[in-house]
Amino acid sequence: MTTNEIAAISGKRMRGVMTPAASLVMISLLVFLGSLLSVKACKLFVSSLLFESSTQTDEFFPVCAVIGIIELLLLCFPLYLNMKRWIVLLDNGFLPLRCAFSYFSSFTEYKKAFCFTSFRALALFASVFICFLPSSLLLTILSKLSPESGLWLIVCFVLSAVLFLLGCFFCYYLIAGMFLSDYLFIEGQVSSPLKAIRLSFSMMHGHRFRLLCVIGYRIPYLLLSMFIVSLPLTLPIIESTFAVLAHDILLTHQSESDATIQ
Repeated sequence: MTTNEIAAISGKRMRGVMTPAASLVMISLLVFLGSLLSVKACKLFVSSLLFESSTQTDEFFPVCAVIGIIELLLLCFPLYLNMKRWIVLLDNGFLPLRCAFSYFSSFTEYKKAFCFTSFRALALFASVFICFLPSSLLLTILSKLSPESGLWLIVCFVLSAVLFLLGCFFCYYLIAGMFLSDYLFIEGQVSSPLKAIRLSFSMMHGHRFRLLCVIGYRIPYLLLSMFIVSLPLTLPIIESTFAVLAHDILLTHQSESDATIQ
């Protein structure tokens, strides 16, 4: 399936369902903004009670960051996974909006979604951290060099630029390798997050360039998504495009497996 065909199919899937899809995005945004506001309110409340100087207030910042991360893990990530599941299941026809909250229907379902999204978020953070750590360390050294260093300054700058580009390449390689993990979990093929990521890496072999082409095709929507106001209209189309690509890769892998067995 070509990139144009994937884009055409993803557009057809979203016809007649843009209103509930936009509503889902709005709910996710409101939860995310509520999490940010709660962290800000917590910081202001505690600082007004316990601290007097700005230095002491800054010391409370790590605690606020931890609270924000916990809220993301508990609410935002599982909610976003629910939205992706709803968009994926559009292949079976229109689904009521209440079906978009299936992972909150019971504690067992929520626990599975929470464990999966938390582990995947940790894997994504570790990938980005490891890939850009060398260039960040070199930039730190570069910032401490005096202008009189001359040649060493130029060498460190060039080396940090090369390490940054290599970090971008390997970061995309790792993140693209995890692309199918959400869809494997959503379709019930895998329940373990570690197994989903391993299987995704195996199945994405030879498809990373296809994913890059799809991302390039949807660049206008990605740029519009930088504005929060346009997110309810652009994000469902982007996720629908990714869902079509993931479905095509999964079908291709299944066909290859069946051919191998025969």
